[in-house]
Amino acid sequence: MMTIGMTRAALFCAAAFAAACAGPAPQPEAGATFLFGFDRESFGAEGVEMASSVARAQAREGFGAVSVIGHADAAGDADANDALALRRAEMVRRELIARGTPPQTLTVATLGERDPAVPTPDGVREQANRRAVASLATPGAFPPPDFDRPLSFPLP
Repeated sequence: MMTIGMTRAALFCAAAFAAACAGPAPQPEAGATFLFGFDRESFGAEGVEMASSVARAQAREGFGAVSVIGHADAAGDADANDALALRRAEMVRRELIARGTPPQTLTVATLGERDPAVPTPDGVREQANRRAVASLATPGAFPPPDFDRPLSFPLP
């Protein structure tokens, strides 16, 4: 019984330490979801307006970083969907740069069909999954660790 109590105390301390080190998970503060047609990597006037809105928000609110992640539905080959999702993210990136977003603030990645907005079986078309998501974060939202400062956290 004493071992269980000590184990719980040790787990509590470890959890408190991890929470103090990690802090809250960073969340995007603004952004937009661009939808695409089947096997398409371009968007129409609505996408252009959304890109303008994201670029204006970055300039007006002082957002420092823009992450664009491309997605695909489960129709087709997974490798082809990765490539298509990356082209979608690149399309959004180009449109944001054309609207005034500084290129050095942009990062682009692909998740292909691995993170569907609407889960579907393999081979199923779903427009909500054919998207690129642009997320904005304020400067300093992810501060670098200060290894010269001693680590401290409140004890319960």
